[in-house]
Amino acid sequence: MRTTSNRQTMLRLYEAINQHDIDAVDQCLAEDNVAHCMPVELGQTREDYLRFMQSAFEAFPDFHIEVLDVVAEGGRVAARFRNTGTHEGEFMGIPGSGRPFTLEGSDFFHFDDQARIAAHWAHADNLEFMQQLGVLPEPTSSG
Repeated sequence: MRTTSNRQTMLRLYEAINQHDIDAVDQCLAEDNVAHCMPVELGQTREDYLRFMQSAFEAFPDFHIEVLDVVAEGGRVAARFRNTGTHEGEFMGIPGSGRPFTLEGSDFFHFDDQARIAAHWAHADNLEFMQQLGVLPEPTSSG
């Protein structure tokens, strides 16, 4: 039962993100949530994560997360995802470029006893993301 509840919370989080519903995102998080998915300089508290997500919603008005795979066991859930969107507004100091992006990665979640997210780690190719936004040059092929 716990595994099912935790998996459902993770899916609710992704749906809330797709709806750009910051209040619904907040409802999925434990009060003492630690967002290891955040750059340390931005903070890793629940409030920091919510602030970051709101800025992402504003910068990428069509931001969407697609679930590719989910594995759940006890108090942990892992997911492989594909994020897409268009960089319309400033994001982490980077002016909107109008460029689309597609980025695959993975999330790992730990849950509390109320099936709320207590900790969250995310892994994605940030170099590829910055290249797609035009912040860094695309790799060149030699030969």
